[in-house]
Amino acid sequence: MADFPARLDELTAVLAFVERRSGELGTSRDVALRAALIAEELFVNCLRHGLAPERSRVRIELQCVDGELELGFEDEGLAFDPFTRPLADAPHLRPPHERPIGGLGVVLVDSFALRRDYRRLDARNCVRIWLPAGTA
Repeated sequence: MADFPARLDELTAVLAFVERRSGELGTSRDVALRAALIAEELFVNCLRHGLAPERSRVRIELQCVDGELELGFEDEGLAFDPFTRPLADAPHLRPPHERPIGGLGVVLVDSFALRRDYRRLDARNCVRIWLPAGTA
């Protein structure tokens, strides 16, 4: 598990960690890039929308279990389950003139995921995403 300050200037370090850890776990480059995209989406959204307290931290964990890469992401922002809106109501399915700004990140994450889970534990948002490990 790695711990990062919840600041936008830490995004490069977050992505470097995800790619390095994915490589250590033996995933394919494609899976490592998908994991990095998911981590970026979760990290940026927690900064923009989570209203986390100053000096808050983000925790990221990657592990391979039974042929799946599990990405864990925890933040100290306001409680928010990104998976509550039905995907059938996703913005990209609406006519262009009716599409709101935002909302496509969850669609992207969901399209990559085998499974996903959200829990609120100890005043933290805890998201888990499972991807096929796609070993190199």
